[in-house]
Amino acid sequence: MLSRHRQWLLIIFMAAALLRLGGLGAKSLWFDEAYSAMHSQQPQATIWSRLGARPETHPPLYYSGLHYWMQAVGTSETAVRLPSALMSLLNLGLLYALGRRLFNRRVALLAMGLLALSPLDLWYAQEARMYIFMTGVVLAAALLLTWQRWAALPALTAVLALGLYLDYTLPPLWAALSAVWLVYWRQSGGARRPFLIWLLAAPAAWLLYQPWAPYFLDVLNELNDIHFFIRLQEVTGLPPLSGAGYLLVMALGGIGLALAAAWAQPRLRQARVQRWLTPLIIVGFALLTALMPIPRLYGVKRLLVQGWPLIILLVAWLLEEKRGTQRGTQSYAEETQRDAEKFIKNLCVPPRLRGSPRSSLLTLLIVSLAASLVTLVAVPKDDWRTAVAALNARADETAVVWIAPHWNQLAYRYYQPHIAPRSGDEAALRQAAGEDLWLVAERFPSQTPPTSPSEAWLDQERRLVETIPLVRLELRRYVKGEE
Repeated sequence: MLSRHRQWLLIIFMAAALLRLGGLGAKSLWFDEAYSAMHSQQPQATIWSRLGARPETHPPLYYSGLHYWMQAVGTSETAVRLPSALMSLLNLGLLYALGRRLFNRRVALLAMGLLALSPLDLWYAQEARMYIFMTGVVLAAALLLTWQRWAALPALTAVLALGLYLDYTLPPLWAALSAVWLVYWRQSGGARRPFLIWLLAAPAAWLLYQPWAPYFLDVLNELNDIHFFIRLQEVTGLPPLSGAGYLLVMALGGIGLALAAAWAQPRLRQARVQRWLTPLIIVGFALLTALMPIPRLYGVKRLLVQGWPLIILLVAWLLEEKRGTQRGTQSYAEETQRDAEKFIKNLCVPPRLRGSPRSSLLTLLIVSLAASLVTLVAVPKDDWRTAVAALNARADETAVVWIAPHWNQLAYRYYQPHIAPRSGDEAALRQAAGEDLWLVAERFPSQTPPTSPSEAWLDQERRLVETIPLVRLELRRYVKGEE
């Protein structure tokens, strides 16, 4: 018979699987996912060469793997999202193992439960993109850093190399992880072997990355054209940085994080600091979790999800520290083996004291579950499946289907339309707008028409005769002539 601890492990894993696999194909693919599916269907030579022709947002490894996956499993929404869902479940095990290595199995179990119900992790577990795989890279790298054997060196090198070929966010993530680990390494005695493993793994991974490294530097150069960095340069008066300059900034940022972590670590263990800092972190974590379903700031969320399990692990540790402090223990690790089962048994018992560790944990679990359910049910993705089906059924073969903005052609083509899409500038629209034109307009929350120059021109020059509102999309049919 399974022990109570293992029973809870099984319950958490089953709940996570139900949330991630249930309704995996319920929502249609949106633009980024459609790009993954369409680009991954190309030959491997194209995947690995075309991306290098100009700076791209992501390296080719994810698309390369998805290429073989779709050949074996299929190209449906469920099929292309399934690898992300499975990776998210694997990440639960990695986080649990990391929690056991750094703390104890109680902290590991708490962290695993919070990640299983996390709406941020759930969203990217059901998205056909590489972000949840980068979460696994961060967790695997953190776990390997806790090893004390030379075998960790090739394993860590391989993990970092995979991360470099998966996404360009690996260098800043590694800098942040290294900053925290160096503090942990120093506090744990500063042994020579783990330090050498950390020191050698990144350069070795970079050597394996050399075939693609020039494109990474090109992408860093493109940061100067992003609005955020343009405004930052205007405010600070700094000149545009080169790719090497951005790498230097990442390194300096890592050093700054290491110094900050070294300063914060002993203070986090002080009872007087924990009395006010722990509630502040827990409340902040709960608020962030509750706000995750709001469909905004996806660029920030894509980066945040890659390090989110480590934030969850910090919260779980603080909860356990709070419990140990309230019980007056000198070392909660020494009592773990003795009363872990008792603690797990009492997790769901209504607390008697307001602000107890148990009530804090239950609050976080309830907030996480509620936010995850909202994410599953209410957070929209562009409904291209219904849009294409409606056009296939209603649009005449001689009609024009105009896509605005133009990049949504990928999502439109994924669902096998009968009519090829068109897009472009006003001159191209003027030439294409014949007797019957269907516009597929993208509508974000709170936006009102027109939401594109094409739509504004059509509203002025053509007569709108029909509209079909969909999730974050609207079909609008225009014809020539007056009423």
